[in-house]
Amino acid sequence: MKIIHNNPKEVIMNAVDKYLDFIAPTYGPAGKTILIGSDGVKAVDDGKIASEHFEVEDDFEQAVIEYIKDTTQKTNERIQDGTTTSAILMSALIKEIFNTKGHNKTNIVEVKKGLQEAKAYIIKKAKTVTGKKDLQEIAYSAYNNKEVAKIIAEVVFQVGVNGIIHIEDGAEMTTSYELAAGFEIPTGYVSTHLINRGDSVFLDKPYVIIVNDALNSIQQVMPILELVMKSNKKEFVIMADSFGDQVLSLVAVNKVNGVFKPLLVNNAGFGDEKYETLKKISELTGAKIHDPKLGAITKEDFGQAKSVNATKNTTSIIGNKIIEGGKSAVIKVGAPTKNEQQTIREKIEDAVGATKIALSSKYGIITGGGITYKNIKTSSPILNKALKKPREILESNGKEFLKEVYDPAESLIASLETAVSIACGLAEIGGISVVKRIKE
Repeated sequence: MKIIHNNPKEVIMNAVDKYLDFIAPTYGPAGKTILIGSDGVKAVDDGKIASEHFEVEDDFEQAVIEYIKDTTQKTNERIQDGTTTSAILMSALIKEIFNTKGHNKTNIVEVKKGLQEAKAYIIKKAKTVTGKKDLQEIAYSAYNNKEVAKIIAEVVFQVGVNGIIHIEDGAEMTTSYELAAGFEIPTGYVSTHLINRGDSVFLDKPYVIIVNDALNSIQQVMPILELVMKSNKKEFVIMADSFGDQVLSLVAVNKVNGVFKPLLVNNAGFGDEKYETLKKISELTGAKIHDPKLGAITKEDFGQAKSVNATKNTTSIIGNKIIEGGKSAVIKVGAPTKNEQQTIREKIEDAVGATKIALSSKYGIITGGGITYKNIKTSSPILNKALKKPREILESNGKEFLKEVYDPAESLIASLETAVSIACGLAEIGGISVVKRIKE
């Protein structure tokens, strides 16, 4: 049943307040944790994860929340961080726009003009990254742990912006890293049903099977599955030219039932280019390039990787060979419990992303902890007031130590752009139409 609300201002304010109250405690590297009861209770101190799980009872307010989430998700894809900062700025902006005398459209124009001035200020004040010390400060800002920040800075410095960094659960209590040989191809998982971690497929020490042809039938893939099962192993990657619907269904069902932890990836390129790519993967993993026309696949054709991570668009493979000064690395997350290990791993992922952005940035890094925002003066009084909010929150929580941290300039710009986009968009909403959810 569709329902309509023609006076959305109060709905918007209620939704924004609830959203901010929920994720604001995660703000800053020393943010507090939030308990989330989804697929088992877990404690998180990451704004992105908290945002993904946040819902409200009211259908109109939930529509506002979904509008906010859609934009913040795009920001996270862009800079791997900034959800909580965007939420704080957005909340302050929408309140100021609604509460300031004058027409909303006039206020919005002033805020958007102020945004351009704020961006110019950030770019002017930013400094170039000069070495590992700067990278360590960025990592520490994203994750309040000096030892882990040092590891992240070292790894990013060693492998570079385009290097492969896999983050996996370690067997020890402390976090460590090692350099390794790695390779990335521009094709990702063939089905979302294979996803097993966040929005990716991550496999630890999987078998690697390379097929220089298409796998269209169950009869073609069954010998591979039987060989994997006989070895008492669940993790495997099959790389082939393409996969038929029957093959996809069979593998997905086995994954859902817990029989395997599989990954299917289309071979990248064509002709000689494809074969050269397969040769590199073969050298990296020890897998033989199998041609079905020459006979049945055997266990001797299997190779093995140290780890494999596939997203929608890419697959990165790290081999078992440890090398000095490699362009790939593995960070092994140590923790006393699985829940804590997962939380730390997600924070390290964000910190690695932020550190890579800082290294590749055309603008560089800038003082974080809300200080840069607080010092910005634009022609928009509304924006100026909102820009003070992040620092006010940190100071009210006694987080004075954040005077010396740095953030990528892109992160400050992206968070502010997102906040302005959401706040101005919400301010122009004149009605809300939603389909009433059926409560369980």
